[in-house]
Amino acid sequence: MRYGPEMVRVLARSLSQKLENFSIQRVDGGKDWAILKAGKEGIFISWSQDNFGASLTGDNNGVAKTMGAVRGGISLALSKHITGAKIKKIYQKNDDRVLCVEFYRYVGAGIGAKTTLVAEFMGRLSNLILLDENNRIIEAARHIHPEINRYRTIIPGVDYQGPPPLEGISVESVSPENIEGYLCSPLGIGKALASKLKEEIQLNPLKKFAVSDGLKKLLECDGDLLIQDIDGYITLWPWILDGGKEITGNVENLVYEKILISSKQKKRSDLIKKGSKATQKEIKSLGRHLDGLRKQLTMADEANSFRIKGEAILSNIGRIPLRSTKAALVYWDTSGREINLEVDLDPSLDASQNAKRYFKKYKKYNCDKNEVQAKLREVEAALEEAKNQAETIERIEDINVLRDLISELTPSTKRKPQKESEPPMLKYKFNEMLFLVGLNERSNRHVTFKEANANDIWFHVHEAPGSHVIMKNPPNTSDLLEQGIKIGASLALHHSKNSGKENRPVDYTFKKHVKHIQGAGPAQVTYKESKSISVDHLYWKEFLSEDR
Repeated sequence: MRYGPEMVRVLARSLSQKLENFSIQRVDGGKDWAILKAGKEGIFISWSQDNFGASLTGDNNGVAKTMGAVRGGISLALSKHITGAKIKKIYQKNDDRVLCVEFYRYVGAGIGAKTTLVAEFMGRLSNLILLDENNRIIEAARHIHPEINRYRTIIPGVDYQGPPPLEGISVESVSPENIEGYLCSPLGIGKALASKLKEEIQLNPLKKFAVSDGLKKLLECDGDLLIQDIDGYITLWPWILDGGKEITGNVENLVYEKILISSKQKKRSDLIKKGSKATQKEIKSLGRHLDGLRKQLTMADEANSFRIKGEAILSNIGRIPLRSTKAALVYWDTSGREINLEVDLDPSLDASQNAKRYFKKYKKYNCDKNEVQAKLREVEAALEEAKNQAETIERIEDINVLRDLISELTPSTKRKPQKESEPPMLKYKFNEMLFLVGLNERSNRHVTFKEANANDIWFHVHEAPGSHVIMKNPPNTSDLLEQGIKIGASLALHHSKNSGKENRPVDYTFKKHVKHIQGAGPAQVTYKESKSISVDHLYWKEFLSEDR
């Protein structure tokens, strides 16, 4: 999102009016963002190179969880120094894209401490810096060392120096007489806005009076300013400029949409990438395991011949010349029959080592075929589950559910073992109905056999891999029940191998008719007295919202 100093000016004024004199109750943060909770509102600040800016979070306590808050870095310093402090002032610094939040906290006996949080919104150079009352750096999100930047150093303990000051004419001194000179070297507005205003005056010189008045309104953060998008540059002006597209709402909402939602999308994208990497690794591993089992089955009939060749080599060990590639050997089997064998040899090994090589092959391929076939079926099912999981990850929009699911795919070896937690699942409410969607084998088993009651309705796509879906509290009225069945079937189709395909049937029945298959996988079931229905896989989106 591109914007100029004029946006920061209006944003600072708006945040100041809503949050001054509120106390900071809590601080959460991540790699490139922080949330300062104040009253029912909160300030979301991002210094990501793609999504930099600040906004109100509104009465939304789930933002920090959704974004994946962590302890450490600047969020830890903020929590230590500004929790309990009162917001005294929010302002723009030096007509630049720099937002300052001033705090004051009483530490005892009438003594207080002032701290200032400086948010520099400078694209890839964006930063968040906490200063003490002497303008000394307490902590910074990004440390800048002297060998990297000759102009300034941003590390704890040194005096803060802002970005290089901009050169130009202050917006406060603008008049119709010097407006054209100002627009050639402006302070307080971005070059993209200045360029558009120059075009307005060139087309109609009398417009310089209106442009001058417009700049005064911008300076005063007039409430009638219109937010607009000019070729990707977001700005404010009293009227819609040539090529501008009006954006409805206020500055905080705009920044919320552009910054916070974009940050969430990036977080979701990062989680999907992490989950996809884990599932692809699992798919490759299971594929190799499957190939090994298939080869073991193919070679099982030859396993005994490897043992015989090894024994034949040992029986004739003194007759085999060194560096031989083949040997014609006589071997007597257990019944005393004489057998003539031609055995391939590795010339780099002696006779004893060649015998060991054959015994190793015998040990590898000698097996109970029934056991191998059972293991083969088990690995094939696991491979299918891993492929389904890869598709499921792409479909999940709820970041919290996605994070829970991926944490199961990539368990941390550093975590202490805990009691088994509730598996990740999706929950949706519609009227009195609650829909539960399983997201993996453990989750499918949980929703079907632990969450569902006997007369709840169970859904599954017909003869294809997919999620188990439960509709709890089925309604008594036929119209509402019919709608609920369509919603449940749509969810089951959407979260299945057949997602996106037309006219694919979904089976449904009462949960009491669903039974686990003895000896099969955790979520392998059989069911009876079912009916089928065909629905659009996105039908559910018209009615449902997450119960989170």
